[in-house]
Formats: sequence, structure tokens, C-alpha cells
Amino acid sequence: ATARAARPESAPYQGGATATARAGRPPYQNGHAGTHDPTKVEGARSIATEPLSLLSRARLARAFALAHDTARAKRLLGNAASPASVKEASFALVALLELDDSDARVLPLVEYLCRTRDRAKLSWGTTEENAHALLALGEYYRHHPPKRGEKFVTWRRLELPDIRDVRDESAGISISRRFFGADGKPADLGALRCGDLLIVELALAVDDTRELNDLVVEDLFAGAFEPVHGALPADVLSKIGRGDGAAGVRALPDGGAAGVHALPDDGVEVPASAWVMRSDARDDRMLVFSKKFKLERGHEARFRYQVRVVSAGEFVLPGPSVEGMYHPALHARRVPGRIVVRH
Repeated sequence: ATARAARPESAPYQGGATATARAGRPPYQNGHAGTHDPTKVEGARSIATEPLSLLSRARLARAFALAHDTARAKRLLGNAASPASVKEASFALVALLELDDSDARVLPLVEYLCRTRDRAKLSWGTTEENAHALLALGEYYRHHPPKRGEKFVTWRRLELPDIRDVRDESAGISISRRFFGADGKPADLGALRCGDLLIVELALAVDDTRELNDLVVEDLFAGAFEPVHGALPADVLSKIGRGDGAAGVRALPDGGAAGVHALPDDGVEVPASAWVMRSDARDDRMLVFSKKFKLERGHEARFRYQVRVVSAGEFVLPGPSVEGMYHPALHARRVPGRIVVRH
């Protein structure tokens, strides 16, 4: 069984409370602070003694506290000082603050959240953990406002690393990038000219077949590039990979029913229509967001777009990267390079 307690969306953790039980049970409480109908929490009381995780008990305890049933709320929070995750600590802290903001377990939970934060990244690792931790700490300071004169300062210095110190990274997924000219042949990045049109091909691959979703691919542009909006020219795509001896660069049509097309030279390509949910060509980068899809070992999920060379000189070419939006341990990036553009 899972029990939840949540405030109205317009005022998270501040308005009313709603507890919802799953595992086939009907909702056992719906109400707002100060307007509880005691008859609607009987279902929750009947399951309050069932084995529940600290997360579920914290949610349920908060609902009982808002319903002024402090006895049951206190029993449910028996081991609230021993969280197993940021999410458990956050919900336990909010529940204890609702019940008794002077409880001796409040400060250890605050310390747990501060201790588990990645100090280098100033975050807890995922969007969900960041949201839960910040909401819980905000609730703590609502009950315990900082004393007059207390100040909190955070300073973070960001620098671009020396490209000689950067190394390729791959954790569960890999990414590669190639450039082609308007003739469909590989482009020589050391001899570009202003006005050249380039086709950029990004490719994702995995060591073992797996389902992927919510990936974010980021490809920063060199200072000499600007994005070209619109569909890729069919005549250029039809030429990519012909006669250059490179594997897996033949253009394939998007939108096939199967979503996967066989290549004669290197295996299988997953076209953009089978895995891309949305792409966003910004002034300085291309962003690609994935939907849920299955990528098999030996296959490549590919995405192509256009850039125009607009400035002469020598430029750093940042490497592309990919990361799971809600699973940052799944990631890859490539080392930067250099390009030379002549007038």
C-alpha cells in the first residue's frame, strides 16, 4: 500500500492535505486543513498498522496530523530519523514539522539533507530529489526562520576546461558525431570556408540492448556555426555515405512503420522519427529530447541537422553529450576538437 499526502498545486506543502491509498484501495481521505470530515479517514485508520515504508508512513502521518489525529501520526513516524533516501528524509521532515516542529528528530533530518547534497554540483543529483529536498528545507525555515543577522552565501566558479584535459566518457550509452558537406561526403574540418553548409550527424549506441527514455542530447556549436532551420534537403541526404567507405552513414527515410531500417554496410539505423520527441535549434546549440524507445546492441539512433559556417578563424568545437534527464548516471560525452575556417 502506498499513502500520499500533498498540498494543492497552487501552494505546495502549504494548503490542504490529500491522502490517496493504492493497491486497489479506494481513496480514504480528501480534505483541506480545517475542513476535515472525520468519517472520511476511517479507511486510513484501518490500514495504519500495515507494514509501510517510511516514505508512505510519512505521507500518511502528515495527513493524520492535518486531520488532528496526532496519536496515529506519531506512531507512524516511529523511525523517521533513519531515512534511506533523500525523498524519505524530505517527506519525514515535512510530516514532523506539521506534527511538532520542535521534535528532536527534525535537525538530524535537516543535517541528512545537507550532508547528502553534492557540494560540487550544489544539488542532490536528480530533478526529483532537488525538488523534494528544497521543499522540505523551505518548510523547515518557514517554521524556524533564520535569526536576525544570519547570512548564507554560496559562490560557484565555472570555467571551461582546457581541451587537452578532457577525456571521452561513456556510462551505459555512447555518442558520436560526424560532419558531411553539401555533396554528402565527409567534411574536412581543417579546411572549411565561410558559407559552407554542413550536415551534422549524431549517433547513440549502447553496449547491451535496453529501453531508453527522457534522454537529452546537447551539441554545442563552434563559434563559426549558426543553425539552419528547416528540413534537410533530400538530395543531400541521399548522397551521405556514398563512396566514402565509412560505415553507417547512408541516409534513411524517417517515418517508416517499423521505425528501424537495415543498412547494407554496417547493420541497423534507428531514424529520428522512432526516438526523437522534440528538437530545439538554439543560437549556440542543438538540443534533442527523446521519447521512450528500445535501442538494441549494434544499432544506432541517429539525428541529423544543418549548420552554416559564418565566421573565419580557428575555433574550438565542443564535444556532444547525452544524459538521462532523470537518470544522470546514464551519460556520455566526447572530447572537444578544433576547426579552421578560411574566407
